[in-house]
Parts: sequence; structure tokens; C-alpha cells
Amino acid sequence: MKNIFGIFFDGKGLKKDNSLNIIRLFLAILVVYEHTAPLGGYKVNLDLFGKSVGAWAVYIFFGISGYLITASAFSNSVPQYLIKRIARIFPAYLAIQFVTAFIFAPLVTLLNGDSIAKLWETPVTPIGYFLGNSLLAIKSWGIGTTLSTNPYPKAWNGSTWTIWNEFLCYIIIVIIVSLIIKYKKIYIPLMAFLW
Repeated sequence: MKNIFGIFFDGKGLKKDNSLNIIRLFLAILVVYEHTAPLGGYKVNLDLFGKSVGAWAVYIFFGISGYLITASAFSNSVPQYLIKRIARIFPAYLAIQFVTAFIFAPLVTLLNGDSIAKLWETPVTPIGYFLGNSLLAIKSWGIGTTLSTNPYPKAWNGSTWTIWNEFLCYIIIVIIVSLIIKYKKIYIPLMAFLW
């Protein structure tokens, strides 16, 4: 039993050269495709057992990711685990927020025939958008009056609301894993309950 535990949760059986990242990339592309439908004004008619292909892709993606994150929590110390999770999320997240606020929003403003100065005269300026959203929890969806005619008015990065929830799951996982490691006698019923 200890060997099975090691394979699934210590990360000993989890090789770095697996195909899980390419599978997750494919699933992420399906999710992006599904999200383009309401923004583009068309409908995706790909359903499987009453759920859209995008919904199934999300479930499978998070199932695989949950396994990988849990294995990481078992094979690293708590500080190492948290540093790896922060290093994985924050640089890309902040880069997306920066590019949105300081490149895309001014570009859309210019394409709409307005002056970039107009962005700085609104309640949510590019700096306010970037700083307000920099700690993962979305405080502002829009920047100025940009994207006001879109199907989801003013929402620049709609799917980034999930990042905060994802980070909370990382913290919950490391707490549960720490308890499992500390109290090894209860790890089987706890794992069964959590499953």
C-alpha cells in the first residue's frame, strides 16, 4: 500500500516526460474555442452526454491538474510548493494584466477614434486596472469605456476570475496534504472522503 501511495502522491512515479502537458494544452484550446462563441456571437454545437465539449475539457483539465498539484504538494516542502505555485501563476498573470492595460486598451481606444488621454479621465485607468487586479482577485473588469459595445461590455479578461479560485485550491491542497503526511494513519479514509 505504501508503494501505491508513493506512486500516486509522493511524485515518485510521476515522470517529468509524461504527456499530460500536451493533453492539458489540447483541453485548454477546446476551452478557449468554447469561450469564443458568446464573444463572437455564434453557438458551438459540440455536445457530449448533455454537456458541451468545453465543459468536459474543463473537467478533465482540472482533474489532471488536481492530480499534478497534489503530487507536487506531496513531493515538496510547504515553502517549496508555495514558491512553485506562485512562480507558476503570478508572472504570466501579471504579464497578461500589463499587456491588457497598457497595450490593448490604448490600442482599442485609438482604433475607436478616441484619444489615449481619454483612458486617464475615467474611474478605471490602465494603472487602476493593473494594480486593482494584480493580486489575482478581479476588482475591475474594464478599462475606461473600452469594449463597451461587446456582448460582455467592458470585460477584458473574463476568464481570469478563476485564477483566484485556483490559488485558493492550491492552499487547501497543501493544508490537506500536510495533515495527511503528519497523521499517516488517517490518510486512506481522508483521501477516500476527499475523492
